[in-house]
Amino acid sequence: MIGIVHGDIKCENVLIFKRSDGFVAKVIDFGYSCFGTTESELVNVACTEPWEAPEHGDQFFQFSSARKMDIYSFGMLVCRTMLSKSLSTTVGKVGHFSTAEEIPAFLEYMKHLKSSTQFLDLVLQSLRESSTIEETWKADLEHIFRLCLQHNTSMRAPGFSLIMAVLFPHER
Repeated sequence: MIGIVHGDIKCENVLIFKRSDGFVAKVIDFGYSCFGTTESELVNVACTEPWEAPEHGDQFFQFSSARKMDIYSFGMLVCRTMLSKSLSTTVGKVGHFSTAEEIPAFLEYMKHLKSSTQFLDLVLQSLRESSTIEETWKADLEHIFRLCLQHNTSMRAPGFSLIMAVLFPHER
């Protein structure tokens, strides 16, 4: 086996536990995951809007491409976790709707934003304008967003090892 693609990375599928030495995050709900034995193996990847990568659709993907879709979803998770409040000024309401009728229009709007550099640009603008994130974290978060939230898959990180190196540069 060459690896696993989760297929449904989102806030609801990450649990945070407090330990004596800090916090630990655990990914749950592997019901939509798929295994790959080669990078070119074709897999069907599930998703939940708006967490999915812009190239997602009802089609099969090579395992290496499906892995990059998880990378995009991870970027969306970090974005939602770290920038939820400041994103509302650049992107609009993110997950907080007054009526159910607002949701389809928002999902279409997000799909449109993610199909170009526009979404990443708005995320980076939100990061720069955020008053709740320490300046020392902003450079690392920008790097993570640039690795994950690329609409062009060839510019996206190929796997989580590069992202982990940014998050934990002194651990090997």
